[in-house]
Amino acid sequence: MENLSNIFETRNANVFNSPLEIGFRTLYILNGISPVEVDLNRLVIYDYFLLNSSDFPNGPTSLHPPIPHRSAQIIIKPLILKDAMALMRSKELIDIVFSADGIKYKSNELTKKFIELQENEYSKKLIEISKWIKGQFAEYSDEKLNTIVENNIPNWGGEFIYESLIRG
Repeated sequence: MENLSNIFETRNANVFNSPLEIGFRTLYILNGISPVEVDLNRLVIYDYFLLNSSDFPNGPTSLHPPIPHRSAQIIIKPLILKDAMALMRSKELIDIVFSADGIKYKSNELTKKFIELQENEYSKKLIEISKWIKGQFAEYSDEKLNTIVENNIPNWGGEFIYESLIRG
């Protein structure tokens, strides 16, 4: 029995923030904004918004509890997201579009089918927040979206700085 428990601990140890986890989330984003094609930068930002929607006034409740310095996700996520998109493409769950504007990603029929198979509360929340992202940010230019991030990045997760001062 002891060996079996070690196998499960090792096997599941690297799921959080892995290409698999991030890839699955991006399926919801791409399906939610379909038929729009987006580049890696916009996907990184949308993934942050998906996880931390409570950072916005009147945004839906975030998927996960807030963590200190969560804005760092925007900085570290691009490399993992590239691997995630390659993984999702290798399973034919997304399409990659090569254009004069660069590499873009979009959902396809399998994206939609995959999401329809998910029937849990977490998946329903992913769908809800993805629709909110589309409604709030789909019409924003890349410049406007980047400005929102640049203006807010010091604040996202910064509330924990004050908490540590009070406790200290």
